Amino acid sequence: MIGAPPESNGVACESGWMNAETFLRWLQHFQQHVHPSAARPVLLILDEHSSHKDLKVIEYARDNHIHTLRTPPHTTHKLQPLDRIFFKPFKQAYGSASASWMRQNPGARLTEYDVAELVNTAFTKVARLEIAQNGFRGTGIQPFHREIFFTPRLFRFCFDGYPAN
Repeated sequence: MIGAPPESNGVACESGWMNAETFLRWLQHFQQHVHPSAARPVLLILDEHSSHKDLKVIEYARDNHIHTLRTPPHTTHKLQPLDRIFFKPFKQAYGSASASWMRQNPGARLTEYDVAELVNTAFTKVARLEIAQNGFRGTGIQPFHREIFFTPRLFRFCFDGYPAN
């Protein structure tokens, strides 16, 4: 976590993939910083990854006023604001930060200990309010715009978890 933004939380899995335990730790970190309440619940948009469907995760979200909206499989490129507008410039900025690090450290190997600082550099460069707003606008989530992609059939799937008949 060297060079990470203040109050960052780093978690790693041996497999390199997210699991329910690490997602629950992330959700707890999220809750501590967002402070959802009964009067001000939070909507969290998730894909269908198995870590998001774990009973402990679901109970924690429910108990802490975090409402989840699940997107159908293979639709995050259309429905996730981050996928729609943020990740491409973030990946480009991360690539630029990595290339700069390699130029400044010729012959050195980039390790997992260097990643947090590179992510911080890239994130700081591209994280802006207007990008977030454009992401939600582009998905039709806020302001709600049914015709963009969010059909009634898809809407029922996201909230009910079942394909509409």
